[in-house]
Amino acid sequence: MRIFLSLFLLVLSIASMAQQRPFINSLDKTSGAVGETVIITGSGFSANPADLKVYFGAGEATILSSTTGQIKVTVPANATDDQVSVVNIATNLIGTSSQIFTLSYGGDPGSFAASGFDTFQEIATGNQFAYDLCLCDFNNDGLSDIGITHDDDTTVNMFQNQSTTATTAFSEIGTIQVPLESGSRND
Repeated sequence: MRIFLSLFLLVLSIASMAQQRPFINSLDKTSGAVGETVIITGSGFSANPADLKVYFGAGEATILSSTTGQIKVTVPANATDDQVSVVNIATNLIGTSSQIFTLSYGGDPGSFAASGFDTFQEIATGNQFAYDLCLCDFNNDGLSDIGITHDDDTTVNMFQNQSTTATTAFSEIGTIQVPLESGSRND
């Protein structure tokens, strides 16, 4: 029985070492424009870029190259100011940077004008007080969708991003009622 238990523990520890989660030591820059190259250093990556996904907040980056200790990516157009995450899809393990990556404007300052922005978009939720907003790609289409919680009730309004390069558009896809236990809200 001892031999069996010892063998089992040995196999278990070898298996856990083989599935090391990605660990991000650093980003070569913590601010950049869409299309810029960012180098992520760490461990537990894969030398096969097809085994990895990299996210800048809600936006999935294009992987240019990867080794077990370094990934070169392009900042995606749908990046949000947030941590960078590396997902090893072969092992289903995730590593997240301790640093926040912030988008910057990489163009000519003279061409930065109000005419370059889309029109104002109002998103009606039927509630007066929005509590929190989540920009997340809920349906894996590469666009940042919106989830809004409210201070005065327990619903989450969900909006799907249907934008194109020419227009910004969101449509409500539903409201979710979130059951809360007594005393679990911030009072």
